[in-house]
Amino acid sequence: MVLENSSENKFKAVEILDAVPNFCCPWINEIVENVPFVNPELTILTETTIEEIPGIKVENLILKPESNLLLIIGTKILQRFNFIRILDALNPSGFVLRGSGRLLEIGKYDLAMDNSLNLLLMKEEISYHGITWVTLNLYLEMNKVEAAFRYMTTRKHVGKILVNIQKEEKQSVFKTSEVLFSSVARYLLFSCEPEKSYIIFGGLGGVGMELADWLMLRGAEKLILVTSSGLKTGYHTQRIK
Repeated sequence: MVLENSSENKFKAVEILDAVPNFCCPWINEIVENVPFVNPELTILTETTIEEIPGIKVENLILKPESNLLLIIGTKILQRFNFIRILDALNPSGFVLRGSGRLLEIGKYDLAMDNSLNLLLMKEEISYHGITWVTLNLYLEMNKVEAAFRYMTTRKHVGKILVNIQKEEKQSVFKTSEVLFSSVARYLLFSCEPEKSYIIFGGLGGVGMELADWLMLRGAEKLILVTSSGLKTGYHTQRIK
C-alpha cells in the first residue's frame, strides 16, 4: 500500500502487533497536513527510532523517505529488522487510512489465511481495489502439475504459474444459413374488462403483486387486494401508489 499526495511524496504504513510507546517526530504535523489520507492517530517512528527498539513487531509505522528514495516495506526493510509482512493484510492496511482513502490489494496474505475484509472500512468511504499481476512466471504441461504445486509452496515465484490442461483445439467455424420468417401478429389470449373489479386474495404477497401487474397490463382498472397483514414495507406502499 502506498499513500501518495499531490506533491508526489510517498509514505509507507504497517501495523504493530504489540503495544509500543509513541515516538513522535518533529515532522508529524507535516505528514498530517500534506498527506490527507493518513490517519493522524498513529505511532510515528523513524528508521533511527526503529534501530533503538530491538525485536519490535511493527504496528502503526510511517517511514518518511528522503528526497525521492522510497523505503520499500516487505523487502529490504522487513528483511533487515525481521518485520512481519503485515502490509499484505487488508484490515491492518485499511485502518491506517483516513476516510475516502484508497486501498490497493496486491498481496495474497488474506487469500491464504482465508480472511475477510472488515466492512467498517466502507463506513469511512474507503475504496478497495484488487490488482492482479499478469506476469507469467512458469509454464508447465499437465503431467508436471505436481511439480507446479510443489514449486508454488516454496513461495519463491513472483507472478503466475500456468498449467496447460490440454492443447488448443483447432476447429473451423461453421456458418449457418440465414432463415427469414415472416412476422406474426401477437394477440392477447386474455383481456380484462375495465368496468369490472378483480379480487386477489393474498394480494401483497409475491404472487399477488405479480398477478396484479399482469391484470393491469391486460386492461384491468379496478383491483381489490385482500390481505391479513396490511402494508408492512415501503415496497408495498410504493407498488400500491
